[in-house]
Amino acid sequence: MKATQETIVTNIGESFKAMIYEYGYLCKVNFWHFHPEYEIVYIHNGSGNRHVGNHVSNYKDGELLLLGPGLPHLPLGNRMNSDNFEVVIQFSEGFAHQLMVLPEYKRLEKLLKLSNYGISFGSSTKEIIGRYIKEIGIKSSPKKLIALLKILDDLMNTNDFQLLNTLALSPSSQVEGQNRIAKIYAFVSENFNQEIALDTLAGLVGMTKNSLCRFFKKNTGNTVIGFITEFRVTMAKEFLKSSETVAEAMYKAGFNDPSYFNRTFKKTCGLSPTAFKNQIIGDQLPSKNLSYSS
Repeated sequence: MKATQETIVTNIGESFKAMIYEYGYLCKVNFWHFHPEYEIVYIHNGSGNRHVGNHVSNYKDGELLLLGPGLPHLPLGNRMNSDNFEVVIQFSEGFAHQLMVLPEYKRLEKLLKLSNYGISFGSSTKEIIGRYIKEIGIKSSPKKLIALLKILDDLMNTNDFQLLNTLALSPSSQVEGQNRIAKIYAFVSENFNQEIALDTLAGLVGMTKNSLCRFFKKNTGNTVIGFITEFRVTMAKEFLKSSETVAEAMYKAGFNDPSYFNRTFKKTCGLSPTAFKNQIIGDQLPSKNLSYSS
């Protein structure tokens, strides 16, 4: 899976691009790509996969991301909810530098530096911005600019976020390395429930087994085996959230040894698979309002 450079074209008379994708259009395009612009992605609701740089995970109840220039990613979005929509805003480094000249936007520099890791904002920030972000697609050009300034102001003044990658990634100088990592991620995501040999992954990207291990650790901060294990645990969690039993989730996620699965799951999640399953069941039960009378 080779990262493709996407060309972003803004409308005449506008300094950035803002698009709204309504229900039914989402997820029709699925390609591993990057571009030299910053990108804000807002998913109103629903769940889906999140693959940004070296990070692979799932999101639920929508998502709000800020991605730095050159950071490879797959498009987000889903078609499971009829009231869902996606907003994508893209702006150049030149545009960002013009804003950072203003004293009111000095803090923007820190936010944009962090965007090279890939930033996922929390539910409270997503809720605030979700109240008005859709309007950016229907406003006139000056009002669209004001709307973007408001979005950036909310983003740079919140601590409600997490960084998706352990390393700041800018594939403009590491395209071949990112393509190799993308191939490994794609292979693991398609074959996680089967045995995956290091020799197979090394051959996939044209490296020896030892060079692959060094390369992967240097570029992701994780070992190949560690990544495969974490990916399988993530999938096991998704299976446990549905109707699968612990045993079914274990085998579907690619684990064969119950003892190892329980130990690894608890080390990663802080709970045993059974406790995690019971917690999910408890969260799905209707709350009870108990009252006592004498």
